[in-house]
Amino acid sequence: MKEITKIRGELSEILKEINKQKITGAISLKGEKFKFAAWLERGEIKDAKLYSEEVESSNGDALLKLYSFSGITELTVYEIPSDEVLTEILR
Repeated sequence: MKEITKIRGELSEILKEINKQKITGAISLKGEKFKFAAWLERGEIKDAKLYSEEVESSNGDALLKLYSFSGITELTVYEIPSDEVLTEILR
């Protein structure tokens, strides 16, 4: 797993950046009141989890809840190259 992008800004702007990430890997969003992690396949969210003081949510519920937050957020994008995974499995 390789960190390829780290961006800090307003959540509404950060959410636009997620769709630009045409990778297979994972993302992490950290705001004042929440943490969100998701699996990406070519820029499309396939699995997600959100943790906040009020709730723990998964998948579609996590995405819906994410849109209820605002404020400064940090996005970290991790790429997981399939060739590295396959090579590691074969070792």
